[in-house]
Amino acid sequence: PPRSTLFPYTTLFRSMPSSYLDTLNRNAEAQSLELLDTLSTYDNLDKCIKAISDFEIQTGSTVWLDDEYGNTLYPSNVTTEQDMVTADSYVTFDGSNTTDENVVSTEKDTKAYQFSLKNGASYTLVVITDLYVVRQSTEVLLSTFPYVIVMVFILSILCALFYSRFITRPILKLSATSKQMASLDFSGRCDETRSDELGCLAHNLNCLSDSLSHSMLELQEANAQLKTDIEKERERSEEHTSELQSRPHIS
Repeated sequence: PPRSTLFPYTTLFRSMPSSYLDTLNRNAEAQSLELLDTLSTYDNLDKCIKAISDFEIQTGSTVWLDDEYGNTLYPSNVTTEQDMVTADSYVTFDGSNTTDENVVSTEKDTKAYQFSLKNGASYTLVVITDLYVVRQSTEVLLSTFPYVIVMVFILSILCALFYSRFITRPILKLSATSKQMASLDFSGRCDETRSDELGCLAHNLNCLSDSLSHSMLELQEANAQLKTDIEKERERSEEHTSELQSRPHIS
């Protein structure tokens, strides 16, 4: 295909991963800010921990909560950021291996937010969005994208052939028949096998052709009859003139 046709697909191919990740980051940040608004309405830590736990389940993010002295309050079994990163791993499947491989995710988007409860206690909420699985999904999607382009191109060709066969070609035939009618040639006929608007138009053109042909035939017959009448009248006039000339003149 021409370069102008491939340009939109190439642009989409290059911009899709970054746009997808940016959208995920924006959504994660919006959800985090919504969580902060919720936590700020509580007056005890137990409600905060319950809300944070629900947030992790809903979003798939990793969250920890520090007090104003830097002590980690949530999760209770993690004391440092390093422990948090080490404990966070995903299982990936490699087609060349027969066993599962635990891979520590290193592609993370980490954001820290300060907030206070209604009782005045200050805390730091750290939200980690892991992009490893997202990037894997994006890579799989990108690997299939060229095949999608090929399928779209083939589908475009099939649609063009369908359009040419069932739309353009009948219109060209109707146009050719109408040109014949314009030149007073009514021998052409339109195909009326279709049941759509083109079939209705073909039927109307055939009816118009029959009407014009019948009218032309009547006009030709009338013209021929008129010529015959004129010829007979001329002959009678000549006979009458001849009779007048053959009579003797009276002086």
